[in-house]
Amino acid sequence: MRCLKKFREEILRDSDAVARLRMRTTRVVEVAGVQFERTTFLRAAQEAINGRIARVKEITAKKEVCFCPLEGKELGQGLIFKRR
Repeated sequence: MRCLKKFREEILRDSDAVARLRMRTTRVVEVAGVQFERTTFLRAAQEAINGRIARVKEITAKKEVCFCPLEGKELGQGLIFKRR
């Protein structure tokens, strides 16, 4: 694991190498052991907090996850995370 981290740090310093290898960086958010691309997670969370259900796939696209709004005013604004 340490070797992989060191490799990643070194290769990302060289933008030419990144371009030649056709690499791209992806920011990841992990919730309850499930990983999402950061922008996907933020959009789904925003939908749920604003009262709408959002269904998204985890970063590996194997499982779908549902972000649902909290119900009941006493709970305030928030979301419920449900694996499908």
